[in-house]
Amino acid sequence: MKTTLLFLLLRLYFTSAQSRATLIVSPSSSQFFEYNSVSLICDHSSSDEWTVWRYTNGNKLSSCDSGWGNPTPSRCDIKAIKPLDSGMYWCESKYRDSSNMVNITIITGKGVILQSPAGLVTEGDNITLNCKEQNTNNLQAEFYRNNFSVSTKPEGNMTIHQVSKSNEGEYKCRMSENKSSPSWLLIEDGLDPAVLTVSPDSSQTFEYKILNLSCRHDRSSHGWRIARVTLDHKLSHCGVGWGTPSSSGCFIQTAKKTDSAVYWCESATRQRSNSVNFTVHHGNVTLQTPLRPLTEGDNVTLLCKTKTSHTLPCDFYKDGAHVKTEPAGHMTIHGVSTSDEGLYWCHIAGYGESPPSWLFVRGSNSSPSPSALTIILIRLPVVVAPFAICTVLALFSCRHTGNSLKSC
Repeated sequence: MKTTLLFLLLRLYFTSAQSRATLIVSPSSSQFFEYNSVSLICDHSSSDEWTVWRYTNGNKLSSCDSGWGNPTPSRCDIKAIKPLDSGMYWCESKYRDSSNMVNITIITGKGVILQSPAGLVTEGDNITLNCKEQNTNNLQAEFYRNNFSVSTKPEGNMTIHQVSKSNEGEYKCRMSENKSSPSWLLIEDGLDPAVLTVSPDSSQTFEYKILNLSCRHDRSSHGWRIARVTLDHKLSHCGVGWGTPSSSGCFIQTAKKTDSAVYWCESATRQRSNSVNFTVHHGNVTLQTPLRPLTEGDNVTLLCKTKTSHTLPCDFYKDGAHVKTEPAGHMTIHGVSTSDEGLYWCHIAGYGESPPSWLFVRGSNSSPSPSALTIILIRLPVVVAPFAICTVLALFSCRHTGNSLKSC
């Protein structure tokens, strides 16, 4: 029993490790002068490719290959960054797992920037904040935290030694008569980001159904809020024109076609959950498929249904080709593999077609990157140690009482 439990925990641990990424900004800053070069790198623990995404101040959601950057595997380079590039950036895998977010601000003319770590900072590190005017160096600067002056430095930089949670906050600086935009200093809390879950657990539903979205987190759901981008590229948060915020997420009493969107959870510390592409259909047929990616070897059932029945004969399609006809409205795939991954939909005679839905399958042979192996080697003892200790104590107890190992 203990061996089985340990195996399940290890599988969960490695799957979780492979579904995480960190967005690294190079040079490491969240503020830049116009025409600077910036690289955005997805540091991750799987063999999958990740893509850099952003939504800008115009609330437009787009990926690096949309024309604003030069995409390479798990990386995006911006050669001459401009004010229109100001916005929130993150990495996302094809399975819709996500990295942390970084708020990047671009300053023009003779403005001031505050150079501070772009990502989460580890408690105990030493960090330096640099206040800069374009084409000038080492001028006196005053630093502010949460709008209160904390220090004036003659050479324009301030070092915080052994940073702690108490140093977290919104920082600005003033040089001459110019003030920088705010920059957040955020401390790593060691916890995995939240996971967005949706009830009903399907990528499609009919109009006027109840929709419940929850941010599931190791500690609590407090401090997380749900955001979405609709089909017309509008970004908004639960409670602003749609949905009712709840203690765990967001509640939509009567879902409508306009609620079709990509949803995710955000925290105050710029953490971001997985995203979910959810369709609210006004037609007669929906296809129920899992929201989260499957793992090779899993079994999955696809359900084709109308508003009144889920047992009618139907045809299933994948990537434009007919797969099979099922007499009772459902198709089960046993032991899925990556070859089963694709875009599915179904058709019921006399009722019509469902919208398409992606079925994602995570390969079981993904190998962690070298940086991931380092993280795993550091953290793995935390997972294994309790079970190793229990096993040693059990063996000692067996030897002490004279019982055989088998009986123990």
